[in-house]
Amino acid sequence: MENTIVEMLIPHNDPNGLRIIKLAGWIGRAFVIPRADIKEIKALKEASHPAVYFLIGEEDGKATVYIGQTDNFERRLNQQVVAKNYWDIAMVFTGELDIDVQYLEYICTKEARESGRYEIKNATGTPGRNISDFQRVANNKFFENIKFVVSLLSYPIFQEVPKEQQADKIYHLKLSRSNDVLGRGALLSSGEFVVYAGSMARIVEAKSFQGRKGSGLRKQLIDEGVLQNQDGISYIFTKDYIFGSPSAAGYVITGMSTNGWTSWKDKNGKTLDENVRK
Repeated sequence: MENTIVEMLIPHNDPNGLRIIKLAGWIGRAFVIPRADIKEIKALKEASHPAVYFLIGEEDGKATVYIGQTDNFERRLNQQVVAKNYWDIAMVFTGELDIDVQYLEYICTKEARESGRYEIKNATGTPGRNISDFQRVANNKFFENIKFVVSLLSYPIFQEVPKEQQADKIYHLKLSRSNDVLGRGALLSSGEFVVYAGSMARIVEAKSFQGRKGSGLRKQLIDEGVLQNQDGISYIFTKDYIFGSPSAAGYVITGMSTNGWTSWKDKNGKTLDENVRK
């Protein structure tokens, strides 16, 4: 497996402010810009360069992203501060004049939409003008580095969730008092946990669980139609759902405090903790 060298410049020594990232051997630059620090980009020598950009935020409890392209990213981001209220972080990728930003906007949007991890706020659009085979190869390589940096910064915009039949290892969750399997799921490389459609969840909640954060998440999933009353005893997952952790998945399914690392087990009875942490 190859290693990757990543360099990061943090102006003004503020780790929560503007960050500039580059990869060894890559012509591109990535800029991570909090909305409150937009004024900082005026001083960047790349501010007037063409770029593809991501506006990342949350709306109605859902992760959202707008993917766009521009011939001058300082001007465009200042316009987007006025035009769009839902984003908190901008990520900008530029390679001076060596990238086709319209093509990159198209392929970024297409793959982000296919992954289904974020609500995409823009249309997919078209690849734009015809580009040569040489340009396509160069821009596709640039796109791979965009994906790497976006993932490195813990935004799973392009990370597809494996279908149940494609998952490397399926874990099951059973109630301690019975041998009935309630949930089926898989651990994602991000540390999140996907519970697959058709899994069950107990309707009854432990008294100690009621009113806590997990109980609120259950109510949210019911309101969104992810959990539906199956028979008065159990809910059923109507679609795959990604939880922030194995434990969050566990307590939504059981209706009680649950250590997901020891409760989710593979077909051989080994826990997540045994397979991943030890």
